[in-house]
Amino acid sequence: MPEMDVNDAGLEDDGKLLQLMIAGEERGFVALYRKYQSKVYRFSLQISGARHVAEEVTQETFLALIRAPHKYRSERGSLLLYLFGIAARLYSN
Repeated sequence: MPEMDVNDAGLEDDGKLLQLMIAGEERGFVALYRKYQSKVYRFSLQISGARHVAEEVTQETFLALIRAPHKYRSERGSLLLYLFGIAARLYSN
């Protein structure tokens, strides 16, 4: 993927990035992935203790976001906490 400055045009806001993603703009997802992938991976590694499991859970977490971005409710908490919740549920299944 080409490098892009995710800070251009105020893209640092998760709500804006989600709206871009929902609208089919790849840059919205790419920015969210770059922003949160390492944190979700570390969380997944901490709960699983296995790198291969953490990698799979991280991938599935972001796929869940792509498939159903409307399930996220900002009034209930941050996007990062929502992603942690997805990862925890995936690990427990």
